[in-house]
Amino acid sequence: MLQIRKLTSAFMLAAVIIPLAGCGSTPDLSPDDASNQIAENLAAGKVEAAEEIFDGVDRSDEHRSAIRATVYERAGAYYRADRFREAIALLRFLNEHYPDQSAPRLALLYAHFHQRGKTNAVPGAKNLKEVNGLIETIREEDEKYPAWVDLAAAQAAVDGSRIETARKEYAQFKSKWDGRPREFAFYVEEFERYFRMLDGA
Repeated sequence: MLQIRKLTSAFMLAAVIIPLAGCGSTPDLSPDDASNQIAENLAAGKVEAAEEIFDGVDRSDEHRSAIRATVYERAGAYYRADRFREAIALLRFLNEHYPDQSAPRLALLYAHFHQRGKTNAVPGAKNLKEVNGLIETIREEDEKYPAWVDLAAAQAAVDGSRIETARKEYAQFKSKWDGRPREFAFYVEEFERYFRMLDGA
C-alpha cells in the first residue's frame, strides 16, 4: 500500500510539473522571426499571443528596433491594401510598446481617419475614445502637429455628435491647409456639403 502511495505521489508530481514546463517562455526567436510572428498574430486578432512573443524576446535596443521596423512596415502594407483593421491592430501595438515614438501614433490616427472615410462606418465608442485620445496626445506633444489632425478631430467631433466643436476643428484645419496632400480635397468637399446640409443651404 505504501508503494502504491509513493507511485501515486510521483505521478501527481509529474502531472503538475509537465503542464508547468509547457507554460514557460516562448523559445528563443531571432528578431526577424519574432517580428513576423508578432505581426501575423496581431493581424489575426491574436493579441495575447503577440504579447507573449514580445515578452519573450530579448529587450535589447537592437531587437526592439528590429521588431518596431518590421511591424511598422507590415502595418504600412496593410494600410496600402485598404486592410485598415489589420493596420490599426499593428499600429496600436507599436503605439503601446513604443510610446516615445510619435510616428506610430500619427500613423494610427491616420489609419483610423481613412478607415472612417473609406468605409463610411461610424466608429464604436471604444475606437472613438482611442481616436480622441490620440488627437489629444499628438497635440500635447507638438504644437506644430500636421494640419490633417484637425480634420480628424472634426470627424471625431461629428461622430461624437459635437457639431459646434466639429465646425471649429474644421475651420482650424482650413486655416492651415495648403492644399496638400491632395487626397484631403475629397474630405473638404464632404465636410462643406455636410455643413451646408446642416445649415439648410
